[in-house]
Amino acid sequence: MRLLNVHTRQLKDFTATKIPRYAILSHTWGGDEVLFQDLTNSEHKKKNGYAKIEGCCQQAIIDGFDFVWIDTCCIDKSSSAELSESINSMYAWYEKAVVCYIYLVDVPSAQDPYEIDSAFRKSRWFTRGWTLQELLAPSKIVFFGQEWDIIFNDSVMAEHEERKSRRADLPRQRMVLLEQITGIGTKYFEIEFGEASAQIASGCKFSWAAMRETTRPEDAAYCLLGLLQVNMPLLYGEGSKAFQRLQEEVLKKNQDLSILAWGFDMTWRETSLRKNMGLRSYGILAPSSYYFKNFPVSLSKFTNHLKLATHSMMTNLGLNINLPLICINSSQGIYLALISGWTVARLGNKHEAFVLPLLKREDQLFERLPGSPPVISVTLTKGSNRRIKWKSIYLMEPKSSPMTWKPRKFNLINDLDFLFFHPSQYTSEHSGFQLYHNQMITAGFSVRSVFPPGFNDSASHLTWEFLSRNFEIILVLSRNNTDCCVICVKGRTTSRDRIRISKMSISRCQPSLSAWQWPHHLAMTVGSTDLKWGSTVRFDSDPEKKAEYASLELNTGVASWHGNFVGIVINHHGGADR
Repeated sequence: MRLLNVHTRQLKDFTATKIPRYAILSHTWGGDEVLFQDLTNSEHKKKNGYAKIEGCCQQAIIDGFDFVWIDTCCIDKSSSAELSESINSMYAWYEKAVVCYIYLVDVPSAQDPYEIDSAFRKSRWFTRGWTLQELLAPSKIVFFGQEWDIIFNDSVMAEHEERKSRRADLPRQRMVLLEQITGIGTKYFEIEFGEASAQIASGCKFSWAAMRETTRPEDAAYCLLGLLQVNMPLLYGEGSKAFQRLQEEVLKKNQDLSILAWGFDMTWRETSLRKNMGLRSYGILAPSSYYFKNFPVSLSKFTNHLKLATHSMMTNLGLNINLPLICINSSQGIYLALISGWTVARLGNKHEAFVLPLLKREDQLFERLPGSPPVISVTLTKGSNRRIKWKSIYLMEPKSSPMTWKPRKFNLINDLDFLFFHPSQYTSEHSGFQLYHNQMITAGFSVRSVFPPGFNDSASHLTWEFLSRNFEIILVLSRNNTDCCVICVKGRTTSRDRIRISKMSISRCQPSLSAWQWPHHLAMTVGSTDLKWGSTVRFDSDPEKKAEYASLELNTGVASWHGNFVGIVINHHGGADR
């Protein structure tokens, strides 16, 4: 480890057994930093970045330290070997420091950090990927403003921080403030993080980094190595593949299935937009930590107790892993893979479990069910443990071939009748269906989930080419997670160029409802007179009947260059909005 002498401003190397007491600096990089090679040049003090080095050294002298570690000048970044070793060791260096000075260059002096609109809350330091481990790893942290004044000074503490906590450097109120800014629960600031880190779900750690940024795409993975307690070589230039490698290393080390719980409670529109940016959606592992942004807190307590019968490894077929499965219908190949909850299934009471909807391709080959959310929560009921069977499977990347789907109902593992859709043989017929949702999008709604898959998306409508005789379209729309509706359209293809619509409905539903999971009576739990979204609309019903906020309008004969389509327009009634 290389440290900077605060008195001489000279660097000195130490072996692992002879490292002295030192302070460590956490900061955000600017455009004119003092690098390792610059210290040999007498002109380095003229650089803008030298001010923070001087401030750090002066503070260390006050606190009685002879050495400090600063990443800008203590690492020779021209050496790829040294850079790789330093990044893999960095978490440990922050953890072993006596104190971490957190320097916020964008926070002016004498400002109350607890104010709702304070510069402290908005500091760039809280948005960077590397600073996550620098917040959690040290045993003691001290925040400094741009003039190297202590942000949480005596007057601030006297006004806001009366309650003590287990950590002398972090009163309870300050932990709450940090939770509000970072989304990291206060309990994680109270513990000795290094010792307890192995008991925290990897998915939970990814969620803390979900909205943080790094300058280079590879660093979005490398900055998490220490938090996840893994080591791997650095390959700058690999781009987003670094995050894939990171997840594979986590699975090799601790079998934490929370790493498969990405995409929870994300709308279809969100995943669609991310895919257009060059990231894969609905694959085996998450494309980035962004997909863990809604990671369910309750999942971490289950993943602490996973005991898998076999190891997992990435192969040319996919991720080979041993999972507890519930077969929904063997002939159609629909399964649920439990990543939590099976250890309490034998208790006999209802409880929440998180599952991966899977489609069986061959004997051991499975993929995530197209069109469904990557992970969902279900309620397991008494006796469901008898249906759980452990199986070694290969979780594959999804097939790219087009598919259509036909519906069937089953009595599932809970009190609801879930509607599943299953693949049928691909044909070349061109009759199809278009669902126009542009009025709802303009009114502030977003597409939360869609079924079946294999549709084309545009700003105004969704298009399917139906290849099976009977079909059912499910579309879930939501606005601010409060107004939520499900649109259902049933029909059949009667010939190559004709489609007969047998039923259309638009109903209020719960925000947690997924399109592939459509339980009719769940959406109708409120009496029809109280429904914001109205009840079922059939062709033999009053044609003037409309829902309070929206209605469905059949528009036959929609022209398309690649076939004959039936269209349905979702009309939004703006005057009914509240």
